[in-house]
Amino acid sequence: MSSLAELVASANLLDHAAIAAYCRAEGITVDECYNHISLHVAQRFDEGSMSFAEADLAMNTIFGLMINDVCEHNRDLAQPAYAIYEAFDAGEYDHGDGADPVENIPGRL
Repeated sequence: MSSLAELVASANLLDHAAIAAYCRAEGITVDECYNHISLHVAQRFDEGSMSFAEADLAMNTIFGLMINDVCEHNRDLAQPAYAIYEAFDAGEYDHGDGADPVENIPGRL
């Protein structure tokens, strides 16, 4: 992966090897990478250049990778990546308030 945009575009296909390669190329930590990807996904979704389904899939993939890291390396979840994941997760289901859950994603402009 040569750019953040390419990494995000293929987020549903990401694995730890792709993350590690990107981190080495950019000179960043894994947590920084998760945060960069998550912020980029959130920005693209908010701008309307990424659908909820695409963004949610990307964040679910990132969350899976983060959980694996937490379990294997006994570290905390990256922030704000985890908070962004939680916001998209909240958009996945009806909260019983009659509102569109996607339109009410926490922090959405």
